[in-house]
Amino acid sequence: MFNDDGEAAREHVAPGNPIYVSTPDTPKGTVEKRFPDGTRQFVRFDLQGEHAVSDIMQPDA
Repeated sequence: MFNDDGEAAREHVAPGNPIYVSTPDTPKGTVEKRFPDGTRQFVRFDLQGEHAVSDIMQPDA
């Protein structure tokens, strides 16, 4: 069984890279792009690349 403790994601974000995640709340057909500063955005991908489908959202308070 695969155990994801988040270490790989933390290592990717540390130098300033976003990560892409999907949760039960992620709208169908999109993924959530999480930026190192805590902001996030829903995006979709197709053969032309990445497309934003929401504005940048601030971190939850």
